[in-house]
Amino acid sequence: MNKATVYIVIIILVLVSVSTIIYFKYELPRRLGIEGEFSNLSISAKYDGKFVEAVLIIQNGENKEIKTREGYEFLEIKKGVYEIYCINSSEIFYKAKKTFNITRDVMRIDFELEKPKEVRIKSKENGSIINLEIYSENYQNAKVCLKHSLNYIFVNTEKEEIDLLDGYKDWDKCYSLDKSIKGSELLNVSYKVFGIPNEDDYIKIAVIDTEYIKGSYRNQLDGVDLGGKDKISRIK
Repeated sequence: MNKATVYIVIIILVLVSVSTIIYFKYELPRRLGIEGEFSNLSISAKYDGKFVEAVLIIQNGENKEIKTREGYEFLEIKKGVYEIYCINSSEIFYKAKKTFNITRDVMRIDFELEKPKEVRIKSKENGSIINLEIYSENYQNAKVCLKHSLNYIFVNTEKEEIDLLDGYKDWDKCYSLDKSIKGSELLNVSYKVFGIPNEDDYIKIAVIDTEYIKGSYRNQLDGVDLGGKDKISRIK
């Protein structure tokens, strides 16, 4: 290989190297829309494909509050990972916190809200066990509490017992279903009889949804129920 050919090869390699550096440093970020420090963010709150009026908190070290209407709201925001959650809306929605990685110069976020749905309870006796079918289209992080009169004893479910929930301190026991109800859930309540029950004796169940608030699942905040309406039924 003569000197001229060597020089040509060196020049080509230099040009390729410079082009590669320019592409990855400038062109690729431009195409991905991530070259700037800030993002022009458009955000909406939606439920079932429709816009919802809501107050959203956009959180990353400091909180930004924005009220969405029937469309998109616009703001300039520094790029990074943000947690977004709903604190108020025109209807009752869960306040689930969701994480978004905002990396582009222009981004759009449709914040999907979830609404609690009605709970239905069917019960059937099987000896000293009550078979329950609890149904809802959406009931978040469900718990149940039991209350009974003195002629029923050892009233239990097979679920994990938890501390008595806010608003249910005068009930006998509370349990975690350890899941959200989206469809049918089966639950068995067992009991024993002490004395002879009469028409004033009872076993009641409350089905309660919860929100994750400040490190724990809560069903009330400052005496106000969170999420959906509690369902209380007499099952015996």
